[in-house]
Amino acid sequence: LSESGRGAIDLRTETPRDTAIPYLPAETYPFAPPYTAEEIGYLAFGLDTLRPRFSHIWPSTGLSMTACGYIAYTWKNNTAVLYRPKDGNELFRFPAGKESMRAFTQFTNPPESAGQQQLWLEYRTEQDFSKKRERYSYRPTLR
Repeated sequence: LSESGRGAIDLRTETPRDTAIPYLPAETYPFAPPYTAEEIGYLAFGLDTLRPRFSHIWPSTGLSMTACGYIAYTWKNNTAVLYRPKDGNELFRFPAGKESMRAFTQFTNPPESAGQQQLWLEYRTEQDFSKKRERYSYRPTLR
């Protein structure tokens, strides 16, 4: 790393702990430089998804191509994402088992997928509580 890059990293091995949640650092999320290795890990945790961690509308378009470069399939959808916590700091303090995110997707293309809908419910998990995302799907053809 460059000299300025090394200045943004705190090489301490002991990070002060949160008094209420001992497995979290004392400084609230998002952290400020210089970052400890643990804080970098928590910041990277926010990169586990393409969606930001705040409520938003997410239009999406995608396609697949053949090896020869022809477009084989395209799709379009709109997703409304509602986060219950206000920010990343509150997410870590959300009660385990409580719904933390709800997303509703409406597909518009290709024509055979138009009207297909999905609802996702995500819950705050913790060391002693684990729950997978609930995912519901509606397809007009299977009605």
